[in-house]
Amino acid sequence: MEEKLSDYTDAEKFADLTDEAVQSIRDELPKHISEKKDKESGYNLDYTFNIRMKDPEYNIKGYSGNSGDEFNYPGFDAYWKELYKEKFGEEFIFKNIE
Repeated sequence: MEEKLSDYTDAEKFADLTDEAVQSIRDELPKHISEKKDKESGYNLDYTFNIRMKDPEYNIKGYSGNSGDEFNYPGFDAYWKELYKEKFGEEFIFKNIE
């Protein structure tokens, strides 16, 4: 699998996370990843995301998706927006960069 990772340090915002917060995210994210995959599902495309996680056996798993994909990532939009609001103190607003 080809890795395509950008350097996150060019992000406009950063959130300092405690070890407990990181573990909470690790516990919650898998709940929003479906075992089934639907490549035909429609997307809202307010944002795209790449998630890389290690399973209990330390195998790295990668997930890529888009906003509005409730079939492959049930509840992810609501979870992400609430997490953003909690960590940055404001609503997530999609900015179309052209």
